[in-house]
Amino acid sequence: MAEQYDVFHRLERISESLDQAAKTIRSSEVDTKLKVKNWLFTWFILPFHSLLDFKGLFKGVKSLNISPALPLLTGTALFPLASFVVDTKWYILIGWGALTGYIISFIFVAPRSMCDFVSGYFRIGAYSKFRNQEYEIFKQSIVHGDDFYFSTIPKQLQVLLKSDENLKLVHSRIDTFLYQEKAELAQKIKVLEEKCSDKEKEFKQAIKEYDNEASNLLLANTEVHKAMGYVVDFLKATRLALLRKSNKKLNIADLSNMLSAGVSIFVIKEDHLELKGEERTVGDLPDIIRYDDEKYSSASYVDAALNEHGESYDEPETNHFIISKRFPMKNDEEWVISFHVDSGVEKALFLSVGNDILEIKEVYSMIHSLCLLQQELESH
Repeated sequence: MAEQYDVFHRLERISESLDQAAKTIRSSEVDTKLKVKNWLFTWFILPFHSLLDFKGLFKGVKSLNISPALPLLTGTALFPLASFVVDTKWYILIGWGALTGYIISFIFVAPRSMCDFVSGYFRIGAYSKFRNQEYEIFKQSIVHGDDFYFSTIPKQLQVLLKSDENLKLVHSRIDTFLYQEKAELAQKIKVLEEKCSDKEKEFKQAIKEYDNEASNLLLANTEVHKAMGYVVDFLKATRLALLRKSNKKLNIADLSNMLSAGVSIFVIKEDHLELKGEERTVGDLPDIIRYDDEKYSSASYVDAALNEHGESYDEPETNHFIISKRFPMKNDEEWVISFHVDSGVEKALFLSVGNDILEIKEVYSMIHSLCLLQQELESH
């Protein structure tokens, strides 16, 4: 109850000041000739006009307002004192003092006095110019006529609060307002939750893509290391084959060891293939395979010998295939070298089929070179 009384007391005090301003503005709005059209003239003469406010003398000293003239009086009184220091005529100093005081009053004091509701120099034109934001607020408050005053607000509130019906109406309107606010806040929260949910999904998707990319990189790195191991094994086997060639021990088994796959070599003849040797195969190849033999007509080594590309692929059994390539040799000979590869042997697949890491032509070039060395070794 004490808190409620304090609120009403504050409203009453504020209302008194606001009503004074409203009254002043209403009365000034009526006098358009003096206080609207001629306020600029008043601005220029106010520092002098306030000196002639003799009416204030009869109202008492408290109501006398000569503040716009104070800078003028001060400057006029103080500047002659400077004649003791500056060698200038006293009347010139009085002129400079009066001019300086007038300028100060014109710029700083006079506009403030014309915007003061109780100064006696209030001009609505100056108020609307210098304090336009306040003027527009008061203008909206008193636009409906002379019947509105701010002091009626706390009185009407007291009447409303004393009436149960009005109190219920106030509470109802407050509840409605709060319900609307709650609904709007709930909607905003829902939108924010949806945005957060979308961002969370995007974040999870980004993490998933990152994990997949990291897994792919790790897998690729593992594949590269594995491939490098196969290449190192291939180079070691090649070095061993070269050492065996220097000792005149090079044979088809060395080629098979290099690729970790079975190898068969055929010499191309006019109407047949002649088996030169095989290693790590089932050993069921005949010594001579005629081109018109239906049993071997679709074999990769026969196709490689006859087609223009000089290479062929065959899968005689599940998870077992044969890659055959034709190579030119010395003494106008041509050989067909077939690699018998099991799909479960990764090293054999890597070195015979290849992938993005290894250029398979280099492997076949090395095999071809060793075959030429083998042919040279056999001719001696």
